[in-house]
Amino acid sequence: MLKLIGITGVIASGKTTVSNYIKKKNLPLIEADTLARVAVEKGSAGLKKIVLEFGDDILLDSGELNRAKLKQIIFSSDTFREKLNSIIHPEIESIFQKELKKLKDSGEQTVFYDVPLLFETGMEWMFESIILIFVPEKISLERLMKRDNMTQEFAMKIINSQIPAKDKIEGSKYIIDNSNSLDETFKQVDLVIEKILNN
Repeated sequence: MLKLIGITGVIASGKTTVSNYIKKKNLPLIEADTLARVAVEKGSAGLKKIVLEFGDDILLDSGELNRAKLKQIIFSSDTFREKLNSIIHPEIESIFQKELKKLKDSGEQTVFYDVPLLFETGMEWMFESIILIFVPEKISLERLMKRDNMTQEFAMKIINSQIPAKDKIEGSKYIIDNSNSLDETFKQVDLVIEKILNN
């Protein structure tokens, strides 16, 4: 029986850092953000649906998705964001199931799935256990502003569109505190992986 382990956390909490560390250990890991990029590639069914909803202005001259423009639109309106999610999530799920089947067929017994909006999209039921990458809101705000070179106002719009980290603790089996050094974070990840693989 394949064990599916969810990894989540608020934006700029360090999910990618943790996921990359897990991949370096040669453990199978699927990233929802990577699947989302595939789902809206030029010529994809997902991109065609987005253009139908938001218009040709959402495309770059190359015919690819203008991600910066789409981000501005969806974080200006809950309705637009919900509409985009209703388009993109079924596409991601379809690609995910194909990836998961490949890993299962190759004999993998434990697969990690990095999903930023795991709780927001009600996916908790899918996982044997969930790892939450936790940082206080103040830290995620500072990291987001620095990482994406955005204003505090826009960064807060993105943060406020997600369930707060403190509210995700109860639904998570493992909590990784990523507020301090990477060494400390990775020590916690090692312990969690050991528990998961030995259960």
